[in-house]
Amino acid sequence: MKLTPYGLCVRKIRLELGLALKDMAASLSVSSAYLSSIELGEKALSYKVGDQALAFLAPKISAEQYDELQTAFAQSMKTVPVSELQADERNLVAAFARKMSDGKRVPEEVLKWLKSGDVEDNAQP
Repeated sequence: MKLTPYGLCVRKIRLELGLALKDMAASLSVSSAYLSSIELGEKALSYKVGDQALAFLAPKISAEQYDELQTAFAQSMKTVPVSELQADERNLVAAFARKMSDGKRVPEEVLKWLKSGDVEDNAQP
C-alpha cells in the first residue's frame, strides 16, 4: 500500500491538535499500531474507523479541516459497500461497473445525473 489522502490528512490534523496516537486509537477502540498502519497506508481504512475518526475529531477541528478530512476519507476508500442494497440494486451496480471496466461509455445524461448529486429514490436520469 501507499500513503493515502486520508492517512496524510488525519495524521496532520492529529499532530496539529497535539493528540497522541495512543489516545486517538483508544477513543476509536483500535490499537495504536493499527491506527498508525492506517495513517501510513500499510492497512486499509474501513468505513467504521473512518466514521469514528470523523465523529471523534469533529468537535476539535474547524469546518474547513472537517471537510478536508471527509474528502480525504472518500478519496481513500477503494470499495463501496453494497451489502445493504437490495438484490436488483446490487445487480445494477455490478452492471454499471462492468460497463465501465469494458471501456464502454456511460450515456451523457446518466453522467450528468450522477455528477449533479441530485440522486433521489425516484429520480430519473
